[in-house]
Amino acid sequence: MEHLFELIVVCLVPGIELRGSIPLGALWNVDPVVNILVSIITNIMIIPVGYVGLNFFWKYLSQIGFLDRHVQKVRARTKPSLDKYGFLGLAMFVAVPLPLTGAYMGTLLAWLLGMEKKRALPSIALGVLAAAAIVSTIVYGSITALNWLV
Repeated sequence: MEHLFELIVVCLVPGIELRGSIPLGALWNVDPVVNILVSIITNIMIIPVGYVGLNFFWKYLSQIGFLDRHVQKVRARTKPSLDKYGFLGLAMFVAVPLPLTGAYMGTLLAWLLGMEKKRALPSIALGVLAAAAIVSTIVYGSITALNWLV
């Protein structure tokens, strides 16, 4: 399938993710179902990889005193809000189809706030699905409307 590799690469770029890959896939005439599914799957794969990477680097960065104290302070301060709004709030944050609100930032935010991985992963995945639905509706709805007008 032509442009599939490029679609995956674009989806892996932090800050762009499926918000850029779905419109590009439509521009490249990739089948809409393939475009959306590849973008969703690629974007969701970022979540566990991100957690593993963050935990790996934190082993070393946590040895820097002021960083560890700052992260612990942030986690303590946000715990009540996280307990109350965490799952839905994180999903809504990831779902907003703007740059820097996707799976990368959602994973970083969940990790930084100390959200349990088993709670964060489905929340971020739900946000990715919602973002894909929003972006796909806008992109393919616009294409349909323009075709209708022309």
